Amino acid sequence: MPACTRGPAVTQLPSRARHGPLSYAFAAVGVMTSLALAVATLIGLPPVQPDPAAPVGAEQAPHSRAAPANPSMPGFDPKQAALVAAEDTRIFTLARGNRAGTPLHTQAVNGGLPTLILPRRPIPYDADALVAAGAVLRQPDGGLLLVHSVLVAAGAQLSLNTPNSTLRMASGPGGNASLVSFKGSMNIGGGPSAPMTVTSWDPAKNAQDTDPTDGRPYIRAIGGRMDLHDLNASDLGFWSGRTGGIAWTGSATQPATGSARQVKVSGNQYGIFAARTAGLLINGAEVKGSAMDGVAVHRGADGTQLWRVTSLANARNGIAVTQGAHNTSLNEVTTTSNARNGIYLDGTPPANGPNPSGAAATRSAGFTVDGSSTQANSEHGILVNNADRVTLSNNMISSNRDGIVVRGMTQGVALEQNHISSPGGFAVAVRDGSKDAVVDKNVISDALTAVQVDNAVAKITGNEVDGMTVHGVSVIGTGSGSSITDNRLAGRGPSSIDVNRLNFGGVVDISGNDESNWVVDRDDARYLASFVRKHPL
Repeated sequence: MPACTRGPAVTQLPSRARHGPLSYAFAAVGVMTSLALAVATLIGLPPVQPDPAAPVGAEQAPHSRAAPANPSMPGFDPKQAALVAAEDTRIFTLARGNRAGTPLHTQAVNGGLPTLILPRRPIPYDADALVAAGAVLRQPDGGLLLVHSVLVAAGAQLSLNTPNSTLRMASGPGGNASLVSFKGSMNIGGGPSAPMTVTSWDPAKNAQDTDPTDGRPYIRAIGGRMDLHDLNASDLGFWSGRTGGIAWTGSATQPATGSARQVKVSGNQYGIFAARTAGLLINGAEVKGSAMDGVAVHRGADGTQLWRVTSLANARNGIAVTQGAHNTSLNEVTTTSNARNGIYLDGTPPANGPNPSGAAATRSAGFTVDGSSTQANSEHGILVNNADRVTLSNNMISSNRDGIVVRGMTQGVALEQNHISSPGGFAVAVRDGSKDAVVDKNVISDALTAVQVDNAVAKITGNEVDGMTVHGVSVIGTGSGSSITDNRLAGRGPSSIDVNRLNFGGVVDISGNDESNWVVDRDDARYLASFVRKHPL
């Protein structure tokens, strides 16, 4: 028995009157079945699938594991990968070839649409300038059809502010139009209650292009600044983040920056993508139906702020902040019905040591999620992986497979004043080497176990727990140094506080908890069968 210290507790035993001989018979059958299954496993028969109540082990990172079945989730496509490489070559070749004082001109492109190059000048270019250059054709319905790609050169400005209008970007076998700034600036949008619409357009089909396999139009800032406002964008992008639909990416010498305000994005490859950015602000956005992540904040992004962003029904994560992004804040965001996690915060270092690109070998740090809601996502409501200094506060987490999962070598993760429920799963799980986690003053209801600490160290204090069906708090393995204090634990199951699987000699401070409303149910046949199957012996 592991060593621990506990304060006084009142344990309410179940009534024996409710359990007759039949209950014990079922329990015996469960025990014998479990023993038979164990023997079958030892001699090589297929193993028993884990019971839903069993502790979930360390999952693979969401970007390396197979996603739930989703026909829109792309696999590897060498054709699209080659198209991305061709786009990089086109952009950087044209940018390097642009000379100061060169007039606006169109450059032919082998195998693709011509590119209109906008050189630096004192005043911004606008829609009329693109029409005059032949890059845009006015349509009978008043819309605009972009038939050439546009490259905004260093120091140049493009301002497309056309309320209640539609910009259709040509997309088809002959090539795909794009709007790209290279150390220039772009301002694109409509007006209040009069948004501008931007979409891909296949002139041969007279319809939007919903098939990205041969490429698709996209909007991208490389360095410089891009501001989007009052904009509805749909069916853009292909394959990579930088060609994924709407993207801010840094150049070799400067990060990109800018904002997106009052935008709606649907059906893109990535809804919104950011990498090597500084101070990017997304304030008021709805992103849905992306083939990958709804919002992806990636390597080198620093100081990104997301306010009032809704991300739903995307084929991966609602919002993913991944390797190499720092100091990211999410406020009043909503993530719903995504195929993986509602919010994924991954601080895994981009590199494990010296590397050709000079990528950092330190974990990412400085993340906040406050006043947000995440529900009905197929995996976790919020997943924190190998990230430091993370604060999750005042959030509503419900109806996900698991509520909040913290895993890996994290330090300084705090879960404070959240409302969490996860019927059929764990409300909170701290796992796989996490240190100094704090789970404080949360309201946790309707889950198998309110807080599981599995080979990690956490301080669990002041939480209101109700409706658990296995444990209130469980500390497993190398959890010595954890504390469970001043919590109110209500529910029914084997124990309100479980430290029976703590490593030998481990110490957990257990004091001041109210366990008076926990019913210890040791006669449940299903529990006995499950316990024997999972027992170390």
